[in-house]
Amino acid sequence: MQRMSHLDAARFLRGVGNLDGARASLDMAAAESPDDPSVKLARAALGTEFLMCGRYVEGWPLIEARIGLRPDLVPPIRAPYPEWKGEDLAGNSIFVWVEQGIGDQIMLARFGRELANRGARVTLACNPSLEALFKTVPGVADVIPVPAGGNVAVPRHDYWTRYFSLPGHIGATVENLPGAPYV
Repeated sequence: MQRMSHLDAARFLRGVGNLDGARASLDMAAAESPDDPSVKLARAALGTEFLMCGRYVEGWPLIEARIGLRPDLVPPIRAPYPEWKGEDLAGNSIFVWVEQGIGDQIMLARFGRELANRGARVTLACNPSLEALFKTVPGVADVIPVPAGGNVAVPRHDYWTRYFSLPGHIGATVENLPGAPYV
């Protein structure tokens, strides 16, 4: 019952624009039930609110709660190498796994260049209709089309990540968001 009161408070506070209060309430709810889908959904929604307000440093970590909620939008990945969390990429390869829709993949492909600038060999997975376009993204070494619900063979990489995890791990803010053309 206590968890629900924290979750309800978080929803109310978010609704009235008190994002800091909402986050505090969500943190209490998550401490009591970290795997509760309702808490994860509320965290992801609050993350979106922070992003819309330009509070990227606070928003990106909360967006990570999306993982596991909608496998149709954020498909699971099983890779025999670690998930990238922002480690040094110099001399390493990174595989960016598909998620969300075509527009989101296009929007977030811009970070392929940043990964390459950090010394990584970059492979982007994408909707098959984006394969030719993504081959033009600066810094991207390889593109792997992934049909909806499909499995694909992926060569070994040093790390993997998801599209919507990139901005948070790179440290993207309103001030440093890449603005150069990338497709």
